[in-house]
Amino acid sequence: VAGMAAQDVPAFAGEVMKAIANMPVSPAVRLRQMREVATAFLAAVPKGQESALLAQLIMHVPLQMLPGWGAAFKPAVGEKTAALDDAVLHTLAADVLKAIDAGEGLSDEDKTIFTTFAIVLLARAPTPEENKAFLDRLQPVLPESYREQVAAAAPAALEGDYTLLLGPSAFRLVEADGKLGARTILTTTASGQMAEQLIHDVNRPAPLPGPAEEAPPPVPSPVIPPPYAGQF
Repeated sequence: VAGMAAQDVPAFAGEVMKAIANMPVSPAVRLRQMREVATAFLAAVPKGQESALLAQLIMHVPLQMLPGWGAAFKPAVGEKTAALDDAVLHTLAADVLKAIDAGEGLSDEDKTIFTTFAIVLLARAPTPEENKAFLDRLQPVLPESYREQVAAAAPAALEGDYTLLLGPSAFRLVEADGKLGARTILTTTASGQMAEQLIHDVNRPAPLPGPAEEAPPPVPSPVIPPPYAGQF
């Protein structure tokens, strides 16, 4: 990074995050690596590129990993922005949202999700009322095409509830080829521990749980997973 042109750093960070997201390793390993890489880039980012960097980092995290990654990365963002006054923080957040809106190939649904997580990542007020005021100040920055969706989902997301944003299980998987199938993803338990969860529809919110069924016999996991098997 030190040897790169300042304007090239955010895009490079996005490519690194994209590469990690596609590695054939467990979700827990990928999430940890994406948090470490994001923290390193945030510490090294050239002055004036902070908003573009944050947008690139957020837009290259797989959707189902955003809750866990955001929680893991938020302390580093809080440390980086602690010295900023409210007006400067608002300007930074607005610039991040504008960079997300300018992201290539993103649908309004994608922008709604990434924008909401950007707001959660940058919000630092100690009370829900103050966080809501932070959200309200950012509303005029957003295009009308998805402003109301962010307004509806963000208050709950600021409290750690992503149901409105990502479905009943607060996770969504999206694949470019549109294939459906079982996937193992990372979730956060009530105690804050990371755990793996299996869901089945990669393009729509996870369905509400149905009647209990007898569990199938366990299938031994391979020592080395086949490349990209079950990965985002």
